[in-house]
Amino acid sequence: MRTTRVIRILALSALAVGICWVGWRPDQGIPVLAEPQVTITITQPDGVDDVVGEGDDFATTVFGDPWDMDQSTDIPALHGLPNGTISGGLLYYTVQSNPSEVPLLFYGFVGAMDVGKLGVNYPVNTDHYRWLSFRIWQPEGNIQIRWHHAEAFDPWGITGYLSPSPTDGWHTYVVDLETVSKGRGDWEGQVLGLYIISSAPQGTQVKID
Repeated sequence: MRTTRVIRILALSALAVGICWVGWRPDQGIPVLAEPQVTITITQPDGVDDVVGEGDDFATTVFGDPWDMDQSTDIPALHGLPNGTISGGLLYYTVQSNPSEVPLLFYGFVGAMDVGKLGVNYPVNTDHYRWLSFRIWQPEGNIQIRWHHAEAFDPWGITGYLSPSPTDGWHTYVVDLETVSKGRGDWEGQVLGLYIISSAPQGTQVKID
């Protein structure tokens, strides 16, 4: 994963521009001093090679372990993706069944002793978290996001196919789960399961950064 650093605002200056003028209020016969216009000028960051710090993301804030694909604990439920491996900041998998499901957050098992980083223990508060951003290499097919509201498959929701459709090369998707077009359900309440869904021909090689 790429390393980010926080850019400090080096200078913030206010520049007063304009001319003071005196008007007249005929109803009261009182001269009025007009306020000058003010322009705020931000000198840094200046848009050249700026790298901003990361915001409040769920995995880092709640787990203390970001979904940066740096270690196996990033996705404990990788058993849901039998041929998936994590190495060098990337998740690799081959589409064996169509679709393949990447369990960013697994909801847990009904009746089991659910321990660890599972949605039943650490649900997503949709009033606070609504954006999902990820970088993926999937040469063809379609991508969707699915979520679950209980420690079982149902009830659940899913987006429509994300746009643009994946093509060869890296693509970054930034999805507003509250407003994105959906095939079912709404992004609301507590979410216990969260999945990236890869629809592609069997044997397709996929990478997530």
